[in-house]
Amino acid sequence: MIAVSEPAGWETWLGGRFPGYLLPDSHRHALTAEEAGRFLARLTGRPGDLRSLLAVSLLKGHEEDLVRFVSRELPAVVRVLPQLTERVRLEQEGGFRGRLDIRATLALHAAGHETRFVASVPRRHFDRPENLLLVWVARRLHGELSALRESGLLPRTGYGQTLSESADRLHFLLEATILRQVSTAILTERELTAAKAARHPAYASASAWWHLMRDVLDGDDPRRNAEAVAEGALWPTQPETRFEIAVVLRLVEALVHRLVPRGFLVEHGLIHAKRHDVCWLTRGDDVVTIHYNQAALGPGPSDQAARHYLGQQGTLRPDVLVSVSRGGSERSMVFEVKHTDSDSYARQGFEEAAFYRYEFCDRLLAEGPQAVLVVSSDRLVRGAPRVSDRVIAVGWGQFVPEMLLDTLERALRAQ
Repeated sequence: MIAVSEPAGWETWLGGRFPGYLLPDSHRHALTAEEAGRFLARLTGRPGDLRSLLAVSLLKGHEEDLVRFVSRELPAVVRVLPQLTERVRLEQEGGFRGRLDIRATLALHAAGHETRFVASVPRRHFDRPENLLLVWVARRLHGELSALRESGLLPRTGYGQTLSESADRLHFLLEATILRQVSTAILTERELTAAKAARHPAYASASAWWHLMRDVLDGDDPRRNAEAVAEGALWPTQPETRFEIAVVLRLVEALVHRLVPRGFLVEHGLIHAKRHDVCWLTRGDDVVTIHYNQAALGPGPSDQAARHYLGQQGTLRPDVLVSVSRGGSERSMVFEVKHTDSDSYARQGFEEAAFYRYEFCDRLLAEGPQAVLVVSSDRLVRGAPRVSDRVIAVGWGQFVPEMLLDTLERALRAQ
């Protein structure tokens, strides 16, 4: 089996193996933006993924700051937006308003335009330097949020809903308030200095957002990029999710170590909700595929009964699924993953693994273990895995047992 990292267990192991940009300390292994872009483009076919991931990370990582700026500070400053008053020279017909320019008017009359007058009138506008920065930032944020929403990268709930609502508020403020009268400008040090000196907190926030977007979205600092992404989009904040990913990656690593010397080629995908698989190994007609959180087996008997009796269309999703096939004939092994130190919760996980075994028995391996419970605490598993059992349990310290790899390899030869 794979050697266990010492002494901190699965979290330390995961930090050393998860691809760049994905964990809080990933800046220690930072890639350039160009290298990371090529990596993501190879996996997804979309060269702009790195840029999108940086934007998601920045906005999600500063979600509270964004909400405060968009929902409180901007609406408040709109009500007291400072303005400038300038005198503008106007040539008017049949009379005049404002301060008459006698010399210019007499010159018109002497030239035969006796009904025309020249006067200067006051004109108020909002193009103060601090306002130019404020609106530039608001428009940039709206553009970034709108692009992410249109790309489908924002989930409908949680932070995705918050960011989407922020985009709507920004659209309203920019189109339906006095902010629409502020000009679009190329920013200089003058606007930044004015914003920093302005008393309303909206200007300080706008200045902070300008620096963040410049550093994260417009820069090319590998360490800053890594830190930005780790802070937001790609660092799973829940230990349960991180442990599931650790199990997936350790299983992939074990299969690669076992099968590549036997002539298998390996390809990796993204751990992403829209991806059907995260890794596959091929050798001629032999294929081994690893799925994460996917309903890859389709509906089983209980799913079909629930559809018939209750009208529910859901399908069971094992945490991890390994499928082996040759010439189109496919058999699988399912994994239930529990991050826990609780005996009762481990028992619940074992029962779930057993349920998967009975639900999908016709599609699981013909010999050896068919369903596996993996728990984060080694204390919870007292007995060693037995090849004769259809459902087994194993702790992180014993994962991946050689007998599981032997079982999968025998299944390839048997088909």
